[in-house]
Amino acid sequence: MVDLLDPVETNDPVQSRLRLSIRFHHIESDDIYDLRADLYVGLFAGETPLFAPTLYHPPEALFASPEHGYFYTADEGCYLLQAIHKALCEGGFQVFEDCDPDIRIIIAEDLGRPDFQSDKPPQFYDVLTIIQHGGTWNGQAMGSTGPALNLSVGRADLEGFFFDLLDEAMKANISDDLSRERLLALFPDVDRAGRKFLEIAGITP
Repeated sequence: MVDLLDPVETNDPVQSRLRLSIRFHHIESDDIYDLRADLYVGLFAGETPLFAPTLYHPPEALFASPEHGYFYTADEGCYLLQAIHKALCEGGFQVFEDCDPDIRIIIAEDLGRPDFQSDKPPQFYDVLTIIQHGGTWNGQAMGSTGPALNLSVGRADLEGFFFDLLDEAMKANISDDLSRERLLALFPDVDRAGRKFLEIAGITP
């Protein structure tokens, strides 16, 4: 389980802070997508699920979360990691949505706090998570609407989230040897041991 916490600059305790939580269940390789990740996405205020129990799959449902507060989805290609990596390397507006059931995670430079140093990567990001189709509460007729959470985070927070997710994905109980090899090939500019980017869009931070 890997968390991205709302880094509010107040005296609010961690127990009440908003957080996006990702849990990899399994990552495998096949001939069609190369990589497929089964994962759970949770939205919380501290340890409390952000939404009412009726929004989630019942415990007996197929792919129901092992813990209340999470939505299941299948990431065909491990695009979530790639979207976060691209946001950190290139900035701009990155969208993760190639998953089923539909969950959308949008990562964009925080335009409310722009970094005017154009030769440096963005320093602040908005991370918006929308659960479009993931529980008993709705169906495809709902379109792109659904429960959502937006976090405004600093670059260090997003970098830590990326490296924590990559480390989680590389665990032996999550992925096999081939999957780990393919994962590492996606991020040749990443030094996992030093938890840093070797080069970002031609810029050395």
